[in-house]
Amino acid sequence: MPLREPRMDLDKQSINSFLNWSGISLASICKFIVNIPENSGVSLNNLTVYNRGYVLLEDTERRTRECWIISIWDSPMENSNSLCLYQIPVPIRMRL
Repeated sequence: MPLREPRMDLDKQSINSFLNWSGISLASICKFIVNIPENSGVSLNNLTVYNRGYVLLEDTERRTRECWIISIWDSPMENSNSLCLYQIPVPIRMRL
Protein backbone atom coordinates (compact mmCIF):
# COMPACT_ATOMS: atom_id res chain seq x y z
CA MET A 1 0.00 0.00 0.00
CA PRO A 2 1.65 3.28 -1.07
CA LEU A 3 1.80 6.12 1.43
CA ARG A 4 0.26 9.38 0.35
CA GLU A 5 1.10 12.65 2.10
CA PRO A 6 -2.47 14.07 2.09
CA ARG A 7 -3.69 10.80 3.59
CA MET A 8 -1.07 10.93 6.34
CA ASP A 9 -2.68 14.06 7.79
CA LEU A 10 -6.05 12.30 7.86
CA ASP A 11 -4.42 9.30 9.54
CA LYS A 12 -2.91 11.57 12.18
CA GLN A 13 -6.34 13.10 12.86
CA SER A 14 -7.92 9.63 13.10
CA ILE A 15 -5.31 8.36 15.56
CA ASN A 16 -5.68 11.52 17.67
CA SER A 17 -9.45 11.07 17.64
CA PHE A 18 -9.36 7.39 18.65
CA LEU A 19 -6.91 8.02 21.49
CA ASN A 20 -8.53 11.28 22.66
CA TRP A 21 -5.34 13.20 21.97
CA SER A 22 -5.22 16.79 20.86
CA GLY A 23 -3.05 17.53 17.84
CA ILE A 24 -0.20 15.05 18.42
CA SER A 25 2.14 14.97 15.39
CA LEU A 26 2.92 11.84 13.36
CA ALA A 27 6.52 12.02 14.59
CA SER A 28 5.31 11.90 18.21
CA ILE A 29 2.89 9.07 17.39
CA CYS A 30 5.79 7.15 15.83
CA LYS A 31 7.93 7.70 18.96
CA PHE A 32 5.04 6.42 21.07
CA ILE A 33 4.70 3.27 18.95
CA VAL A 34 8.45 2.56 18.99
CA ASN A 35 8.36 2.56 22.80
CA ILE A 36 5.85 -0.30 22.76
CA PRO A 37 7.69 -3.63 22.35
CA GLU A 38 7.07 -5.10 18.90
CA ASN A 39 3.94 -7.29 18.73
CA SER A 40 2.87 -6.02 22.16
CA GLY A 41 0.20 -3.61 23.28
CA VAL A 42 -0.61 -1.05 25.94
CA SER A 43 -3.97 0.02 27.35
CA LEU A 44 -4.79 3.65 26.74
CA ASN A 45 -8.13 5.45 27.14
CA ASN A 46 -10.16 2.20 27.22
CA LEU A 47 -8.46 0.95 24.03
CA THR A 48 -5.45 -1.25 23.39
CA VAL A 49 -2.71 0.12 21.14
CA TYR A 50 -0.30 -2.35 19.52
CA ASN A 51 3.04 -2.02 17.78
CA ARG A 52 2.56 -4.54 14.96
CA GLY A 53 6.14 -4.23 13.79
CA TYR A 54 8.48 -2.60 11.32
CA VAL A 55 7.80 -2.62 7.57
CA LEU A 56 9.24 -1.08 4.40
CA LEU A 57 6.55 0.45 2.17
CA GLU A 58 6.64 2.19 -1.17
CA ASP A 59 5.60 5.83 -1.17
CA THR A 60 3.93 7.76 -4.00
CA GLU A 61 7.30 8.46 -5.63
CA ARG A 62 8.19 4.74 -5.62
CA ARG A 63 10.77 5.12 -2.88
CA THR A 64 10.82 2.82 0.09
CA ARG A 65 9.81 4.27 3.39
CA GLU A 66 10.44 2.85 6.85
CA CYS A 67 7.29 2.56 8.95
CA TRP A 68 5.91 1.09 12.15
CA ILE A 69 2.40 -0.32 12.08
CA ILE A 70 0.03 1.02 14.73
CA SER A 71 -3.04 -1.05 15.51
CA ILE A 72 -5.86 0.21 17.75
CA TRP A 73 -8.28 -2.32 19.25
CA ASP A 74 -11.38 -1.94 21.40
CA SER A 75 -9.98 -4.57 23.83
CA PRO A 76 -6.90 -6.80 23.93
CA MET A 77 -6.74 -8.73 20.64
CA GLU A 78 -6.46 -11.99 22.58
CA ASN A 79 -10.15 -11.63 23.47
CA SER A 80 -12.34 -13.56 21.06
CA ASN A 81 -14.76 -10.66 20.45
CA SER A 82 -12.18 -7.87 20.24
CA LEU A 83 -12.37 -5.60 17.21
CA CYS A 84 -9.58 -3.81 15.34
CA LEU A 85 -10.73 -0.21 15.05
CA TYR A 86 -7.80 1.19 13.10
CA GLN A 87 -4.49 -0.01 11.68
CA ILE A 88 -2.06 2.03 9.62
CA PRO A 89 1.66 2.37 8.86
CA VAL A 90 3.26 5.38 10.53
CA PRO A 91 6.43 6.61 8.79
CA ILE A 92 9.60 6.92 10.84
CA ARG A 93 10.76 9.97 8.84
CA MET A 94 8.55 12.45 7.07
CA ARG A 95 9.36 14.76 4.19
CA LEU A 96 8.32 18.30 4.92
